[in-house]
Amino acid sequence: MENTKHLLPEEAETMTGLVEKYRKIYAHATRLGKQIEDLQAEMLKVTAEMTYISGEENKFYEEVATRLGIEVEEARKIVLEEIQNNINQMQN
Repeated sequence: MENTKHLLPEEAETMTGLVEKYRKIYAHATRLGKQIEDLQAEMLKVTAEMTYISGEENKFYEEVATRLGIEVEEARKIVLEEIQNNINQMQN
């Protein structure tokens, strides 16, 4: 076989196939990257909502503590115990 500086048709076909595989995997990676970005933005929203709800919860405990004239931690304990008792009663 003669030594030339050109690819054989089979070699060109193999390389074209490899390039196509790279293209497909790159497209997949691009889609995944976009999904990750979208999920990160969603996670920031969820985190902000959780922080807001946590603030509301703490405010509620403070209000109960003030009304009962006790420490916030004691109010938290009372509220959580009462909620647990209600759950237990509903299950029975």
